[in-house]
Amino acid sequence: MSRAFFGMFKGLFVGLLASLAVWKLPILSEWTILSYLLCAVTGALVGVICGTPPWKTETFWTPLLKALFGMAFGIGFCALGRYLIPQISMQPLEISAMHLAVPFFSPLVLAPSLGLVYGMLIELDDASK
Repeated sequence: MSRAFFGMFKGLFVGLLASLAVWKLPILSEWTILSYLLCAVTGALVGVICGTPPWKTETFWTPLLKALFGMAFGIGFCALGRYLIPQISMQPLEISAMHLAVPFFSPLVLAPSLGLVYGMLIELDDASK
């Protein structure tokens, strides 16, 4: 059970780093392509980082398949998030007079939640070995 929490922590950390990487981009109104790209990259990174480290695996294919499946999982997670999450916004920061509203279906919210879920799944899968 502790491996699941550790996987959730590692996945959340990777997702937060990916979200912070695109936080200041000027194209905040066009989230569609950026959302799918960011979730695919986050899924791939979580697939490589979580679970058995790449240098301890028996073959090169295991981390590669986890990364490819993570990309597919990220794209699917982003599609589900964009079409199933309601159009609700939250205001995490108030910078001087500017109020920044972040919708729940933006990559700033989807990438950390993707990392959390996929990191836990990878760690639970590798915990049986």
